[in-house]
Amino acid sequence: MNAAASSSPDAIFVLAADTGCKGGFDGIAALGIKVASFYVGACAAPGIISQVDAAKTNGAYFNVEGPIIGDPPIGDNQLYSAVITKYGNGLDPVGAGTVTFRSLMNLYAILNQIDGDITPAAITAALEATVDEPSFAGHAYTCNHKQFEGLPAVCSPQQILAQIDNRKLSQITDWIDVGAIYRR
Repeated sequence: MNAAASSSPDAIFVLAADTGCKGGFDGIAALGIKVASFYVGACAAPGIISQVDAAKTNGAYFNVEGPIIGDPPIGDNQLYSAVITKYGNGLDPVGAGTVTFRSLMNLYAILNQIDGDITPAAITAALEATVDEPSFAGHAYTCNHKQFEGLPAVCSPQQILAQIDNRKLSQITDWIDVGAIYRR
């Protein structure tokens, strides 16, 4: 953080999650850095944000893998919230759990499309056949090994940017195709 601060940056990217998030917020504040700060989506989890003075988080940007649960929430988010409420036992509803739940629901949908035995080869073939397949609370996906150069297993590299103010996370962009930006 000191090296970044000494270079007069126009933005800071904190590529840390979980226990590294608080240190990022604290470090930027302690060094008096007054530029846009970007964090991974996991840093926006209420359990992390609540550990930091709101003044240190205000204005921070986060990349997130799905729409922000709003009012009214989309149907997928309503189901996710209901499952977390019933079975989550204190699980933070925002963070890595959302990505895991989305992946499981998408895998379930793929498994339901397979006729015959469910094998690794059948799952791979079903995934490779997807083109703009609807995703559970996420961007549609295509698993043609071409969505993100150099990462053939990535099926949906799209992200959304969110910003926090007074501990309220708001979606500020629609989907951003990170793979397309990387290819430029």
